[in-house]
Amino acid sequence: MTIIIISLLLLVSLVPHLTFTARVGIVNGKEAKPHSRPYMVSIQLNEKHICGGFLITEEFVLTAAHCWKKKEVQTVVVGAHDLSKTRTLKRYGVKSYIPHPDYRTNRNNIMILKGDSGGPLVCGNTAVGVTSFGNARVVVHTSEQAGTVLLEYLTAISQPDSRTLIDKKVKLNNKIKPISLPSDGKHIKAGADCSVAGWGDLWMEGPLSDRLMEANVTTKSDKYCHVKWGSKYVAKHMICVYGQGGSCKGDSGGPLVCGNTAVGVTSFGDARVCDSPEQPEVYTRISAYRH
Repeated sequence: MTIIIISLLLLVSLVPHLTFTARVGIVNGKEAKPHSRPYMVSIQLNEKHICGGFLITEEFVLTAAHCWKKKEVQTVVVGAHDLSKTRTLKRYGVKSYIPHPDYRTNRNNIMILKGDSGGPLVCGNTAVGVTSFGNARVVVHTSEQAGTVLLEYLTAISQPDSRTLIDKKVKLNNKIKPISLPSDGKHIKAGADCSVAGWGDLWMEGPLSDRLMEANVTTKSDKYCHVKWGSKYVAKHMICVYGQGGSCKGDSGGPLVCGNTAVGVTSFGDARVCDSPEQPEVYTRISAYRH
């Protein structure tokens, strides 16, 4: 049996259903072409948008760990452009939450929403793993040195024989499709042209956007990010960006997309102002979680 060691995950099961306060909507952006980003997901509490996320397989959504607080009962909306059209939204309920014990504020700020099988393996009051995914057994460790992590885990669960125990999948179509993740541990270089999207605040303390918004951004060097954020910026696990537009409250958990690949998860930025000209926005670096 393949043992897959995970050092960052917060897992959540999905079933069908009819921070350092991270301030991460898209400000100074534009409305996205409807369904041009079919991987985008709205994470909701009481049927109100609170965070973004993105499909990575038919059963799995990637988002930020700070998007979930204990005892919250959330739902996930897929295939949407205009969230005000509530009667047509495709909504999934959240069944179980398995937070990684090493998530601390903006560090290891990443979470997976998982499809219908594989309940939690509980020791005491702590969920330490997921029962099984075909040939894969998942064990969550608290140490960063714990071997093979996120991307190899995702590879295992996406294999056909690993999905046979998961009955309920998101039905894929032109409006609902997963996005690819980095194929190896190589980091995105500074100066890359990327984009972000979400339904978050249109300006600081402003209203959430009903329609999906997007903005172009450029990745910055780790040296530059360290100068701006000091010890809060951990180069191995983070990417920072600047752009003419950027993230705001409600965009947390959405993807940083470079080319056709999600390379980061929206994590945090300047708490005083959205799309700050002084402080670059910071994303959890997905490629960091493969060793």
